[in-house]
Amino acid sequence: MADLTLEIVEGESAGRTIALHEPLEVGRSQGLGIVLEDTEVSRRHARITPSGGGAVVEDLGSRNGSFVNEQPIDGPRQVGPGDRVRCGLTIFELHSAEQVARGVSGVMPVPQITELGHGVLEPVQVQDLPPPAPEPQLPGFRVPQTDPAYVPGGDPVAAAGGPGPQAGPAQAPGGSFTPGGGSEEGTQYRRVAGLRDPRVKQRTSVVAFALLGIVAIALLVFFGLVN
Repeated sequence: MADLTLEIVEGESAGRTIALHEPLEVGRSQGLGIVLEDTEVSRRHARITPSGGGAVVEDLGSRNGSFVNEQPIDGPRQVGPGDRVRCGLTIFELHSAEQVARGVSGVMPVPQITELGHGVLEPVQVQDLPPPAPEPQLPGFRVPQTDPAYVPGGDPVAAAGGPGPQAGPAQAPGGSFTPGGGSEEGTQYRRVAGLRDPRVKQRTSVVAFALLGIVAIALLVFFGLVN
């Protein structure tokens, strides 16, 4: 019978090796061949028996089952050197005497992160910060500053620069302050004043009353049909 070794490659006892010369039971109960501090392992979880150049793994009715190379087993399973047996969160790897002599190990090295390099947590100096991104320039409406002039009340259409009953400089209804007549500022003001035509409000009111009348007629017809 070849000398075999079980190495724990994953779990709380990773790196531990157990010589497999006789059948060993795995579980959490004290007195077993391999006692594990693994909460996912049953009290009597599995049995591993050397057989020829390998071993036979058998589950003992464990709560979470036993696995060979991540495949669940439902009866005795033959394994050889290099195969892995998982019980709970603990993984064993079977090694032959030749593998042990060559120093073969399946344990993954744990990176050392207990020490930090110099300057890892050192704050960045203000002069080392990148310059802030320029703010986007959004298009806006520029209103030039002008000296206001009082114009008596008149036709708002004439104030907008259109034809009206009075001719002359820009006018606003009821009298208002407005820039002077022929300048560029006066032209911009007349355009804005044209948007304040009171006739627009009257047309909007007529449309609103018409909609209300239609809704009222519809309600009367509806309730008349219901009754």
